[in-house]
Amino acid sequence: MTETQALETPLTVEPVHVTFVPQRVELTADLRLGAMRRRVFDALLQPATWWPLQRGAVVVEPRVGGRVYVDYADGCGVLLGHVTRLLPPEEFVVAGAFGLPGPAIGVWETRLSTEDRTTRLVARLCVVGEVDESARRGLLRDWDAAYAALAAHFPA
Repeated sequence: MTETQALETPLTVEPVHVTFVPQRVELTADLRLGAMRRRVFDALLQPATWWPLQRGAVVVEPRVGGRVYVDYADGCGVLLGHVTRLLPPEEFVVAGAFGLPGPAIGVWETRLSTEDRTTRLVARLCVVGEVDESARRGLLRDWDAAYAALAAHFPA
């Protein structure tokens, strides 16, 4: 078999089918917070103190590889992801499925800087995979609620 023939050979065998359906959800937040950068960073690692949920509390295990999850206090909960980067007081990154029902993976990146005696928080969540309309609305609702609560906790 020549190299050309090998390239022309199909890469899938029945009954395996490959379908590429690109889906991407990207959410951003850019906030000015009225607290020192380290205080804001520490609050990000203790979200139960400022992020009210209807059920449960968000827990962050503040180390690389640590879990970020919603704890329902009854042995149940939802794994959001794992800490992949922790550089106090500048950067915090979590990667995981974020409790989404379908096959999807996301990265939530938060960067903090000091500007004009305030802390600027720039956050981005990028999710790729199967994210239906209900999950998309839920992500947006939770994102808005979380950052509204953080802004209220540290008014500029």
